Amino acid sequence: MGAGAHRGRRIITRRQRAVEQAETFGKLPSMRQRMRWAGSLEQLVAGAYRYYLYWQYAPPFQARVVRACGPALLAIAGVLRDHRQPVSRAAMGALKTFITDGRASALFYDDPDAARRAAEQLCRSFTGHPEPR
Repeated sequence: MGAGAHRGRRIITRRQRAVEQAETFGKLPSMRQRMRWAGSLEQLVAGAYRYYLYWQYAPPFQARVVRACGPALLAIAGVLRDHRQPVSRAAMGALKTFITDGRASALFYDDPDAARRAAEQLCRSFTGHPEPR
């Protein structure tokens, strides 16, 4: 098949070259990864309401801090489970930092109001409303 036929087939089938596709792969997290994060968020909030945590060696979350963040974290979990909503890698990175980084996250400190504000700001980045309402 000649070069013109390949170009024509690509136009008709909307297939891209591997080099062109390489730029689009890896920009959005997979649904499997999104489901894992959604389940982790739901377990974290449920554990805070049951006064125990799911990990044997738990990070220093306090139940009242997690409960203050609960509605925002559950909203994020809902967005992650919705396959129609695109979620960027940057938003997933911010979520990972919020949940796992003890130095940069308000979730690890003893201030429920600051953690709630940070979780609401994170939630707005997932729902596409970056400015406060």
